Amino acid sequence: MADSPRVVFSSFRSGGDPMLDSWTRFRDAVAPASTVERPRASRSGVSAGSAGAQDRSGVWRILATNNRELCRSAHVYPTFASARAHVLHLREQVEKLVVTPVVGPRPGSRGWYMTLDGVVVITCGRWYGAAASSGEAATASLEALVGAVIMDEARDVTAPGRRATRDPAGDRRALTW
Repeated sequence: MADSPRVVFSSFRSGGDPMLDSWTRFRDAVAPASTVERPRASRSGVSAGSAGAQDRSGVWRILATNNRELCRSAHVYPTFASARAHVLHLREQVEKLVVTPVVGPRPGSRGWYMTLDGVVVITCGRWYGAAASSGEAATASLEALVGAVIMDEARDVTAPGRRATRDPAGDRRALTW
C-alpha cells in the first residue's frame, strides 16, 4: 500500500480506444454535457487543443492509499504536461472547487462532480449507494488533492487484445504521451 494518496496519469490511444470511450461515457453520465467544456489555457494552464487530433490522449485519477479511485479528471488532455499542469492548478485553487451532488442512472445511486469557475473539472470515480457515502467520497477527494503525491509519468492503458507502444527504454507501462 502507498503511504499517501497519489495522482496517477493514464495514456490512451485516441480515436475510439474502448477504455477511453468507457471513461467518457461515465463522465457524461455524471456531469451534464453543457457544463463539461475544455478549460481555457488562461484559466487553468491546459491546452485548448482537441485531444482527438492527437495520437495519444490521457486522463488523471486520484487513488487512495489502498489504491481505490477517489476521483478523476473531467477532461481528456492532449499531453501529459497539460494534464499535470491542470492538477497543480486545481491543487492551488482547491478552496474554490464547488461540489455538486448528482443522482445516478440506477435507483439509489449517487455521485458528484466538482466545478471551478463554473467548469466541471473533477468527477467521482464510481456511483455510490447512498448520498452520505457519496458526500464522504467528495470530501476525501478534496483532502487527497491537497496532499497527494503527483506522479511524474503516465501509465499506458491499452485495451485487452491490443499492444502497448514501448517507450525507448523498453518499459511498456511508463509513457509520457
